[in-house]
Amino acid sequence: MIGAGWARYAAARTADLSEGGALLRLGSPDPRLTPGRRVRVAIGGPGVVRASALREAAVVRVQGTEIAVRFEVAGQTPVGRAA
Repeated sequence: MIGAGWARYAAARTADLSEGGALLRLGSPDPRLTPGRRVRVAIGGPGVVRASALREAAVVRVQGTEIAVRFEVAGQTPVGRAA
């Protein structure tokens, strides 16, 4: 699941996952998801997701329906922002 402050989240499949980020596959392209965009990501099965399960991330690459995100770590400058 991925969202960026709009009312709805989009379902996505996890294609690759590491401590630092994830490669997600959406059902269809979403023009709102662009490199540098901050998003909130939940990795898990279907069902209700608690707010505490959402991780802050930044989109680093978009290719069609594939979205690469880097998870943000407290104290680090988010991707696409100057220190």
